[in-house]
Amino acid sequence: GILPQMISIAYGWVYYSIGNAVTMMWWGLANYGALIVATLIGALYGLKGIALASALTPLVLAIPGTLLAYRGTPLQFLQQCRTLSGPIFAGLIAAALCWPVVLWMPVANPLYRIAAGLGGFSAVYALLLMGVFKQGHLIIDTLAQLKTLPNSNNSPANENI
Repeated sequence: GILPQMISIAYGWVYYSIGNAVTMMWWGLANYGALIVATLIGALYGLKGIALASALTPLVLAIPGTLLAYRGTPLQFLQQCRTLSGPIFAGLIAAALCWPVVLWMPVANPLYRIAAGLGGFSAVYALLLMGVFKQGHLIIDTLAQLKTLPNSNNSPANENI
């Protein structure tokens, strides 16, 4: 459920750029309403039902949300799918490769399991993204942009603090 939520954050920019903030507000209210209803239904099945409902609801609402945000713009849903296919498949492959390793590690210290899982996933994901899906420019561009960010400690806003 987190991936559709991360992607749908950018839809606010689309709504605002075409002057359609009211539609965004109504879609947001509908999303929260659907999440509340799904959570209540999931509660009938206990904590696992609630977890499943809260994870699946954004996934189910991702396609209509995208189509609604893109209505009246040159943006196309299929183009977004093609653009995201490399990172999504790289993430799925990295998760499939790293999940068994995390499960087989001793349970003695959960911090080691988390570190191994995140480290392994990040390494496999980056290698797949750069090597197999030829999207290394995304990582390089992101790192370059982080390097050029101004230092907030020297900001004029901090002078009176």
